[in-house]
Amino acid sequence: MVNPAKDPLSTRQESALDQLCELYRTPVLKCVLAFLVGDKSEAEDLTQSFFLKFVEQMRIGIHREMDRRGPFRCYLTKCLTNFIKDELRGAQRKRRGGGALELPLDGLDRSDQDSPGLQTKDTPERCLKRECAKQFMNRIQEKALQEYRRMGKGALCEELLKYERGENDGAHRQIASHLGSIEGTVRVEAHRLRKRLGRLFKAEVAPGVRDDQQLKQEVKDLLRSLSME
Repeated sequence: MVNPAKDPLSTRQESALDQLCELYRTPVLKCVLAFLVGDKSEAEDLTQSFFLKFVEQMRIGIHREMDRRGPFRCYLTKCLTNFIKDELRGAQRKRRGGGALELPLDGLDRSDQDSPGLQTKDTPERCLKRECAKQFMNRIQEKALQEYRRMGKGALCEELLKYERGENDGAHRQIASHLGSIEGTVRVEAHRLRKRLGRLFKAEVAPGVRDDQQLKQEVKDLLRSLSME
């Protein structure tokens, strides 16, 4: 999906851009809410404004840094960071009447900036990576649940997803007892579910990378961002 999205001559560019923007819209919205405005309606307007500018840049070919910066998310992060800086500078100028000295925005540390989001130390890069990982994880869990429901194992999947990070006998025993099953069976199903989630996660990430090497590193980075919460 990335290659046609960055090629102004490709007949598939428009559809590829639409798919990528839809894929990353919610994570970008979460970052806008965190760093620019606390009102969701205003944040949605700013998010739309960001993507309009971003798509226009892609259409005219201002994307050559993408090849050097790795996955699509990395290039999107750079564009979003610049957008947030510009919006914050504009807000500062308005508050100061357009003429006063502005605060440095290079770090965009939320503990140091006048931003309406959570007042914990964060950056747009960390925020976008984390929100992308959360969205991908939510999507694959829902896909897995639907698959298990079609197999008549929806209740089992729901219980296993509650313990997806729990690699202990206690969790398997509790699930088996709750569902009237056997602990060994639950253990096998948990292993199968983890493998299926891994494949689904890679499939979610794949549209934003160019090759298998990038995919492997991007999956690793995104999963690490979840473990650092």
